Amino acid sequence: MNSYLLDVPKDGVAIRCDPDSVACVDEPVYLDHTTDDELRLLTIYLASDLQPGASYVLDLTFSGVMNTDNTGLYATSYTSSGGEDK
Repeated sequence: MNSYLLDVPKDGVAIRCDPDSVACVDEPVYLDHTTDDELRLLTIYLASDLQPGASYVLDLTFSGVMNTDNTGLYATSYTSSGGEDK
């Protein structure tokens, strides 16, 4: 995940099996996460690999400044195929 200008606290990451995923047998165990300011990357470390075919829910708590210049966490808009600004 791009982490530029975001603060993710140590207790701000949680991952769990999607309740609708029958392929998810073992709940993932979150160990830690790091951010690399140069690469602008958030890396999440788990105790074991995720199970292929299973679905998971990732909950992130973070803070940052909402920008309009397409850096970090930013707001943007687009024009729909019907010509409506969204």
